[in-house]
Amino acid sequence: MGRVGSYSCNRDFMTIVTAVTAPSSRGDLTLNTANPFDQPNINPNLLGSDFDLTVMAAAVQAARNFLKANAWKGYVIRELEDLAAATDAVKLKAYIQNNSGTVFHPVEPPACLQRALSSAWSIRTWS
Repeated sequence: MGRVGSYSCNRDFMTIVTAVTAPSSRGDLTLNTANPFDQPNINPNLLGSDFDLTVMAAAVQAARNFLKANAWKGYVIRELEDLAAATDAVKLKAYIQNNSGTVFHPVEPPACLQRALSSAWSIRTWS
């Protein structure tokens, strides 16, 4: 017996992972206190832009459409309750916002560092 999220599973199940691999959202990191050893405030701002949320909604809908193929008849019986209740765009986006996480470490060099490096050494950086 195992668990998927908050659901107890004593039967077979499958998972399809969807991801926004090149998000337009940017998070931030701020100091919590003046002590450098204290935990900082980290906000990855996952799905913080409408574009990223729309991309994720399209990915979830594509997965749903994929599982409607005849090849899956008899294998896929139903979606989990929360996802099954996401019957329109507003409910689907709310589901995504409440259930999404990251599959990567959401870190990259700060934009100001990239600009400083590219102007000081004339190197090309990601943008």
